[in-house]
Amino acid sequence: ECAQAKHVGPITRIASGCTAVEVEKIEAEWKRIDATGTFRVHAAPSTALENGRYKYSNKPGGLLHFLTHVSLDADYVPLVDPDM
Repeated sequence: ECAQAKHVGPITRIASGCTAVEVEKIEAEWKRIDATGTFRVHAAPSTALENGRYKYSNKPGGLLHFLTHVSLDADYVPLVDPDM
């Protein structure tokens, strides 16, 4: 939970390679979870290699897209992955 970790900023899910409809579904789900706007979605293009067969490059590519396309007022941006 964010409060237990003393996290006060937004939480952004980076969705790489999603269609506009998929992004809308993710945004609607996050709005149901948190109406305050703390949870956000950033849509990034797919950066999958080998004609989309190697999807694991989407994580670093999506993070790079996020960092270069949003205005941040933070010294650090932690990457949290459910597989970590």
